[in-house]
Amino acid sequence: MVGGAEVETLWVGIAVMAFSVLANLCVSAVLYRQAREHESPALEGDAAHLRADALTSVGVLAGLILVEVTGVVAFDSITALLVAVAIVAAVPATASLKIHQSRRSKPTSAAFDGVTATCPRGEGAISGGYEVPQASAITGIFEPWGSFLGDDDGWQASVAQLGDELKDGFVTSFAYCAKLGKDVTTRGESTDISNGAFSDLTASCKRKETLISGGWAVSARLGTSALVFQSLKQGARSWTVSGRTTTTGTASLIALADCVPSKKAPDLVTRKHQETVNGTDSTVVASCRKSEQVVSGGFTSNTAFIPFIFHRGTRRTWGARGATLGSAGTGTTFAYCEKLAKPR
Repeated sequence: MVGGAEVETLWVGIAVMAFSVLANLCVSAVLYRQAREHESPALEGDAAHLRADALTSVGVLAGLILVEVTGVVAFDSITALLVAVAIVAAVPATASLKIHQSRRSKPTSAAFDGVTATCPRGEGAISGGYEVPQASAITGIFEPWGSFLGDDDGWQASVAQLGDELKDGFVTSFAYCAKLGKDVTTRGESTDISNGAFSDLTASCKRKETLISGGWAVSARLGTSALVFQSLKQGARSWTVSGRTTTTGTASLIALADCVPSKKAPDLVTRKHQETVNGTDSTVVASCRKSEQVVSGGFTSNTAFIPFIFHRGTRRTWGARGATLGSAGTGTTFAYCEKLAKPR
């Protein structure tokens, strides 16, 4: 670059670069707005590419102006080097996990039912969520009875319906799929709860495994009310579930830890959000930071907060929407987030 040809017709070059900067910045701003609205990594990548073009044009424009004002041709080469360094620094961070959502809904009017969202070939679920009908006089009393990784690498959601008159409703399962899902192994523990008793249960990954998500399930006689009000990550290897029965009878509470080989595990950090929960409709959403993406989620409460909706909201959020039993309290949703990394 130092020994190259001298720059001529500078004002033409300056005018072209100025127009290029304005055009790229305008289009980039539009694409970023669309990327946020549609949660599209592809649009976000295009916007980042155009912003890098604009940065390049700013550097070239600065170099041309310096050459014109000072008469020192070497400024052209110096600004080129500075632009190259700035472009490398501006490369957007990327996730090691490419996560795709799979969703499946199923109408139900049965006392117990379930549905599984499956992943594309070559991928498996690394986490998941669910939606069941909110309890009301119209929909009846539906209780979530399971949210866990199924045998077919998909995510299963199950629901039970109480009462003598069964109502119509939908149960929906969400699977968050990635290639790493083919390496997930589920570890489980179970215990019995009965006659209104509370119980805590923890499932743990084995040595050289790291937790990526977790799930839970309830097994009971139809007509028994069994509620899970806590399902969350504990440390790097364990998943804890808490539940109780609200009627006579016995139910089995199952905690499930979804584990991957530690050498393949993403670096997860915990973000949480707490809200006062009271009544039949409370929403608590936890958010990852801008430089992170959500991988899995959990929830807990100091009262019986029962989410009837629990799943990923956007690329950076995980939410729970549900009802409380009895008095008001606090509900907390956890987002387990992967730190994005600069490509090497």
